[in-house]
Amino acid sequence: MLRNLIANGNAYAGRGGHVVVSTWTAAGSARCSVRDDGPGIPSAARAHVFDRFFRADPSRARGGAGLGLAICREIVLAHGGQIRVTSEEGEGSTFTIEIPFLDGGADANDGAEPGSGGGEPGSAW
Repeated sequence: MLRNLIANGNAYAGRGGHVVVSTWTAAGSARCSVRDDGPGIPSAARAHVFDRFFRADPSRARGGAGLGLAICREIVLAHGGQIRVTSEEGEGSTFTIEIPFLDGGADANDGAEPGSGGGEPGSAW
């Protein structure tokens, strides 16, 4: 799942672009985000990025069949989690996943900055 999100980030960020992967825990769950500085996703397409065979811009030759994000969503849902995308055209995209801990317990680092083992400030689930 992460491999797909990172590969998508690399593909859309393009040569010289950046992809940032962050992990943390919050509210009894493990969270991970993959952010790129690519072209972003048009607002009309954001609601469909997790649909099977959906391509935000089918005219772009980036390869793939439009299944990767749908498969990622199914994996996350199968583990009782959530996946979301935030994106602005011209500013890149961020895909964030949340998967609850098996025991449902909170982590001692809840509330800390992403990448430091704690919660993501300003995040609403």
